[in-house]
Amino acid sequence: MIDASNGMNGLCLKISDGSLHTIGGKDSRETSMFVDDSDIVIGRESDRYKVVEMLLKVNSLDERVSVIPIVGGAGIGKKYLLVIDDVQDKDLETLFEMLNQLCTFGAKGSKIVFTARSDDVVRGKFTWPAYKLQKLTEDEYVHSHSFENENKLRTALTNIECVFIFNKHLRVLDLSKAYIPEFPPSIKILKNLRYLDVSNPRICVGPSLSQLPKDMKKLINLRHIIMDNRVWGEFPVEMGRLRCLRTLPLFRVGINNRCGIGELEKLNHLEGDLMVYNLENVRDCNDAVRSNLMGKEKICRLGLFWNRRNGNGECNDEVVLEGLQSHSNLRSLQIGNSMGLNFSAWMTSKISSSLRNLVEINLQDCRGKQIQGFGQLGKLKRLTLSRMSDLVDWVEPPPTSHFPSFPCLENLTIHLCYYLKTTPTYFPSLKSLTIAYSEAGTVSLLLRSNLTSLTSFEVNRISELTSLPQSILQPRLESFKILNCPKFQGFHPNKEADGGLQSSNHNISSFSPKMEVQGLNSLKRLVIQCCKDWKIFPDSMLHFISLEELEVKEEDQEECANIQQRFPSLRKLKIDRGCSLETLPKQIQYLTTLQELELRFVDNLVSLPDWLGNLSLLQRFEIYSCSKLMSLPSEAAVKRNLKSLEYLQMYGCDNVTCLPSLPNLQRLEIYGCHLLAEGYNKESGPEWKTISHIKEIFIPMLCEAQGKARRQASHLTH
Repeated sequence: MIDASNGMNGLCLKISDGSLHTIGGKDSRETSMFVDDSDIVIGRESDRYKVVEMLLKVNSLDERVSVIPIVGGAGIGKKYLLVIDDVQDKDLETLFEMLNQLCTFGAKGSKIVFTARSDDVVRGKFTWPAYKLQKLTEDEYVHSHSFENENKLRTALTNIECVFIFNKHLRVLDLSKAYIPEFPPSIKILKNLRYLDVSNPRICVGPSLSQLPKDMKKLINLRHIIMDNRVWGEFPVEMGRLRCLRTLPLFRVGINNRCGIGELEKLNHLEGDLMVYNLENVRDCNDAVRSNLMGKEKICRLGLFWNRRNGNGECNDEVVLEGLQSHSNLRSLQIGNSMGLNFSAWMTSKISSSLRNLVEINLQDCRGKQIQGFGQLGKLKRLTLSRMSDLVDWVEPPPTSHFPSFPCLENLTIHLCYYLKTTPTYFPSLKSLTIAYSEAGTVSLLLRSNLTSLTSFEVNRISELTSLPQSILQPRLESFKILNCPKFQGFHPNKEADGGLQSSNHNISSFSPKMEVQGLNSLKRLVIQCCKDWKIFPDSMLHFISLEELEVKEEDQEECANIQQRFPSLRKLKIDRGCSLETLPKQIQYLTTLQELELRFVDNLVSLPDWLGNLSLLQRFEIYSCSKLMSLPSEAAVKRNLKSLEYLQMYGCDNVTCLPSLPNLQRLEIYGCHLLAEGYNKESGPEWKTISHIKEIFIPMLCEAQGKARRQASHLTH
């Protein structure tokens, strides 16, 4: 599909795979004006021969270019020189403008075919009378639907070339939803192009096709390139000539001076984000300095990434990083896959210059053994250390009145830092702490700080963690998660003790299995998973007046007593891997504020009780891999009160055969439930009429069946 309209003081062109949009408008039609040679067209055999006959006839009026209208359903045009699909009244002005140009340059005998849904669009406007398409037979209709995805056609390069040639003054080119194998060479003539969107990775559909145009250097007025970093390879040479560029989300350093980092030198109008990849191709510090990051005052987020290497070769990462000094306006810095860096020295040298205004730092997959200096960044709010496999010591100078440590740090995440043995212990402003896939000792060290500002706490996959200090339960705490810590048993009163590890100095009897919750009036989310030795509902766990979200695993029915009194504000309940449950705990029916309910891997659950109909505020209900489940609540129970339910998802429930009537449901998703998929199939399911009123229905098994039909048909045609 090609959509040409006026915008941004010039022509705006959008090329996509299946919809015609007037930019800035609301019209959308599931059609395309291009047909690829590899596409299969189903049906219309008699129509096809008649249209071809019209195309091949000698033009009695001796016209250079003939325009042939076809009236009928959308999406059925046949390709000659140019096929334009699904024309409507509002498109005619733009269409005639394009046709006038094409007719001027077309050779005698050239043909243009377009389709429209109504005779009114074409009556009296063209030389040839409109050909009226006949209705599809039932068999053709079914087969055409099975080829629905293929019929959202990929844009033909020759047709794009044609449009570029006749629209040299394009200023906006949107290829974000286009299926094209490569950029057409004629893109180099778009000297006035200001905005190029290639952000959707579908633009690259094969090997060696993930490249920007070779002649991109000729688009000298280009200001914005919108792209996706998952698909692009080495950049074209002489990118540095695009000195008007303001948006360049990523840059890949080429090998052997092919689009070297020096191409960034003159691009000083860049703003926003800049992620620089393949820094292993930068030769030395002098080469890095040529990037002139210091001159890019409007870059707020900077990413510096090396490719992973085995570590046996020469490493110059440290000297390269030294040459990549940014402007002091920088707010966010990411560094990835750097090897052998002395972060301590580098941080110390940059704190008073280019890094002093940093708000966020993210280090991932870096090989330094020691880090320091972060505490002196007075504006730092977010710090992430991820997959730092060699990191042992994180040291900071003790805070003083003149040099406070981490005065503004609010969010700290430590992930996959197994060998970290030393950490700071002073975080006066910390609000969120997440520790995952690390040692229990790391948890213990970090919790020695007086975390009075903490609102969110999460530990995950800390296999040796046995306890936490009672002091972690701060009055401001809103979210508390303990995930996959099988040895966790409770809380201990002494925050200075090595409570993270079970040892001879800490008798197991000193751990309290109870969660003392006095004063936890702000807690809104509580998640406890895979902690077999600790009960989620001890007697002391009363009156969570603000708790809105609760997630538990393997919960016994008896321990849900007085659940309404304990959680009067609960909005979301998730029960995960409750293997012993054959039916839901009756106490759940009293959670009258519940809006979301999720059941996952409750393997022994056979039926859902009728009292679920009492949850009058329930809006979302998700049932995931409950393999023995056979029935949902009765229709009468659902109609009684379950009137707010808008979203229902079922996954892997093979024994469920029917759904109750849900008149207010807005979205239904059924995955891997074969009996339901068969019964509620739009084409042949006997129960389809009971769900046909639902606005959004997703039953992927139907799509799989259609895909199989497509593959079989394709095989037969070959």
